[in-house]
Amino acid sequence: MRNRWLGSTSLGLLLLLVVGCGGRDPNLPEMVPVSGTVTLDQKLVSDAVVWFIPTGSTRGSAAGGRTNQDGKYELVSTRGETGTAVGEYRVTIEVMAGMNMMPSTADKPGSPPVLSPSSQLLPAMYGSRVQTPLTATVSAGGSVIDFALQSKP
Repeated sequence: MRNRWLGSTSLGLLLLLVVGCGGRDPNLPEMVPVSGTVTLDQKLVSDAVVWFIPTGSTRGSAAGGRTNQDGKYELVSTRGETGTAVGEYRVTIEVMAGMNMMPSTADKPGSPPVLSPSSQLLPAMYGSRVQTPLTATVSAGGSVIDFALQSKP
């Protein structure tokens, strides 16, 4: 009897995990695919982090993506869904240099090294939520949005 109860309970929990608890929240905006290419001075930019931050009456949360070796990105929402909501966005793009290991400034001998701050490889304004000149409009059905950045804007 106990094994039957455990089996039924396990099956019920598995079904809840597979099916979900009611599906997608109807109050959340529909996600549409967004992709594009990032260039700097007409050269493809790889390993850039692209963020779309909603502005005005745009519903939903931010979405981001990373460019591949061909400078192409695809957005994923902060909830893990492909794309973002239709609307207006402020866009930031950053390429960070690798973290460098620096000697520790601690007084204790044998202290582990600490990471130095990253440095932005693109003009800083592109990575600033306040100073970025980049904006985007995401249309119903999805959008291809390319960014042609200039090292000397």
